[in-house]
Amino acid sequence: VAEVQALDTGDRVRVDQAELETVLPSVGGAVLVLKGEHRGVTGKLEGVDTDKYQARVKLVEGPLKGKIMGFDYEDISKLHAD
Repeated sequence: VAEVQALDTGDRVRVDQAELETVLPSVGGAVLVLKGEHRGVTGKLEGVDTDKYQARVKLVEGPLKGKIMGFDYEDISKLHAD
């Protein structure tokens, strides 16, 4: 179960994880790694491989800063900055 807050109204709702999907930004947009060894690291979307459902992300922090890595779509999500 996750608690989700609407950006425009601030309303909060609880939803089951199975009802959620990750969102990819446009190329050049900020992403957050959600799963795996690099969980919590931010990056920049460099491109997507629609046949493999994978994204190329340039990490912008951490020990591998600057490295371009491949992630499955569900392992990253668009990062909204306030």
